[in-house]
Amino acid sequence: MNKLSPIINIHDIPKYKVRKISKDVIDWCYDNLEIIKDKPDLLVYYTKNTGALKPDNWKHGPAGLYSYEKNKIYITTFARVKRKVTLKYFIGLLIHEFIHSQQSNERHEEYDWSTVKEYRDHDMEVEAVKYERELRSEVSKYICKKH
Repeated sequence: MNKLSPIINIHDIPKYKVRKISKDVIDWCYDNLEIIKDKPDLLVYYTKNTGALKPDNWKHGPAGLYSYEKNKIYITTFARVKRKVTLKYFIGLLIHEFIHSQQSNERHEEYDWSTVKEYRDHDMEVEAVKYERELRSEVSKYICKKH
């Protein structure tokens, strides 16, 4: 495969390479951002089944989740997603979940979720989205050059 492009569909990249790219994105974040906690473990998996996740909520593409209890990032790509998911979008998702991994466990546990009308309004989510948007182009260039 030739050098990658930020606009390539991740479903056109071999799974082993997507996993390697994912690890490289987390490594970049760990090496270049202010770190307050250990590097999280990462699990990228492919499935046809959305399990407990409601398909309507994830029709836009891959889903990410950070487990504060396990210090692990889970990235799921759903085989049934028909929409093109660019490498740049996927990298943004990884950055977003890495930021969650560096946020305070206590802050997450003590937050009064009943005061939040929308998940996106949560201050920890706002922070993760901010970094995702600020860094995804820079990290995409790094990844495309490396691979």
